[in-house]
Amino acid sequence: MEPVIELRNITKQFAMRQETSILWRFLSRTQPNQSPGESHKVVLDDISLTVNQGERLAIVGRNGAGKSTLLKIISRILLPDKGTVAVRGTISSLLELGVGFHPELTGADNIYFYGALMGKNRAQVREVYDEICDFADIGNYIQQPVKTYSSGMYQRLAFSCAFAMQPSILIADEGLSVGDFLFQQKCFDRIDEIVANGTTFLMVAHSARQVQRIATRGIWLENGRIEMDGDINEVQDAYTKFLIYEKSVLAAETESKGTEFVPGTELVQQSGDKNAVKTSQSMVVITKATSLSDTDPWKIGAFTELEYEVDVRVPTLLVRTRFVITDVSDDLPLVENLYLSNDPHELTQGTHRIKVTIPPLYPRNGTYKCSFEIYEDENKLHICSAEPIMFFSKRRMQHEESAYLRHPRLLVTVLPPDESQSSDAG
Repeated sequence: MEPVIELRNITKQFAMRQETSILWRFLSRTQPNQSPGESHKVVLDDISLTVNQGERLAIVGRNGAGKSTLLKIISRILLPDKGTVAVRGTISSLLELGVGFHPELTGADNIYFYGALMGKNRAQVREVYDEICDFADIGNYIQQPVKTYSSGMYQRLAFSCAFAMQPSILIADEGLSVGDFLFQQKCFDRIDEIVANGTTFLMVAHSARQVQRIATRGIWLENGRIEMDGDINEVQDAYTKFLIYEKSVLAAETESKGTEFVPGTELVQQSGDKNAVKTSQSMVVITKATSLSDTDPWKIGAFTELEYEVDVRVPTLLVRTRFVITDVSDDLPLVENLYLSNDPHELTQGTHRIKVTIPPLYPRNGTYKCSFEIYEDENKLHICSAEPIMFFSKRRMQHEESAYLRHPRLLVTVLPPDESQSSDAG
């Protein structure tokens, strides 16, 4: 089967005027040889891409990376300077607020207007008219000119029309960020439905939740080039880690121009691998995991302390920790610190020790696995994990009990680099 979208070596650039002020134009009259001149910004640089029928593709990247330009080229709104574009099937594009609507026409009239743009006759539009009105759910505003609509109402009507027309390819640029939660959820469900019927869906969004809810494939654009193409969770994870790393480095440079950085975290382009993560080493590495208590057998009813040595390779990072004790026989958690610790810990560059104090537990006979993970605070992005520490309990119980319900939360303590070599956690 041929792909529904096929791009080959697409390049697009825009002219950037260097100086157009009134003062410059006035001075240039007295100095004819001086001209404002132009430079060119390459927005898309040798992009090749294929999308198959029924795929859900999300394009992520920073502002100015070329995401919207790429969608406009696929939608045939823009033409590339170089390369070829092959699109097979009808396209419905929701690229900008109000595209496909006439502001002076009512919402009802615009439904027919939009249908005509999609190649539908009035009879075909009439068949889906009630469906569009019900999905948009804007009440009597459907009989009012759309110039009186709020942005949310615009998008409600636009998505309703796009879904009902059943295009071969549906493209949305940040459209799902407008509207309340219930309407967004309704859109997610409808996208699931139309994709199951063969529609291909392309989207641009800055919300990781939306991207990972809808898409199955992701493309990360950086400076007009594809940095990564693959599973959406892996792409979003790599992209977010890159943003966190860059934010940390820029913040440190702002505070101190003379900050020394660890060479291992220097940004690199790993040639030959489009899916390579953009940092040569992790921002945080757990170098050692040890138990300060007996693990064989577990001291029943006693406090247990575990210690993790953490090497931080960026100037500063705000993190949260997750600690879970799991029964390996059924993979059910015995105790955990509410998934992520309530209070974030600020880790500065250097080596830290993190102590986890486990309250007295009375687990049944078996083997237990202690897992420790570190997450970035703002986006709850997983950064690194420690090798599990195994415990063995020889206590036999007449019936299973939940230690989580009987005992208090775990205590997680972080020591700063200057104390980690000489002090213990309180």
